[in-house]
Amino acid sequence: MRKENMKKIDLNDLMIGNYVTDDENQLCRIESIGSKAFTDWNSGDDYQLKFATPRGVCEGDVFGIPLSPDVLKILGAYELPYGNDYTYKLPISAISILFRFNGIDCYSEIGGIYMGSQIEYVHQVQNVFRILSGRELVTDYVDMPL
Repeated sequence: MRKENMKKIDLNDLMIGNYVTDDENQLCRIESIGSKAFTDWNSGDDYQLKFATPRGVCEGDVFGIPLSPDVLKILGAYELPYGNDYTYKLPISAISILFRFNGIDCYSEIGGIYMGSQIEYVHQVQNVFRILSGRELVTDYVDMPL
């Protein structure tokens, strides 16, 4: 089961292709997002998610995958030389996202604009990448450390 301090994702923040985990800490990739209004109007949930996973099914709620140096490297970021304010760089077209870890939080900057600790999870990096480049941030999600 999930630890009590894990933050459940607001489903409005998700896009097709996002990587998340479930109640069983299983890695999932969202394949489709649909409205339950027509298929299961009595369920109480607004959205129906379909996932790609090694087991084929995600269980229960979905949670964000926290950013870490290892995760950023899998997403295509590279480590900057010592002495920079930021420690990892993820190029996106003509601009980049810069990341810095202080042991507790991950701070970021996008194209020279300081974002603070607003980008905390893999799906948020994927969404920013898609918005800025028009492309999906593709990686081998099976290797994502949880």
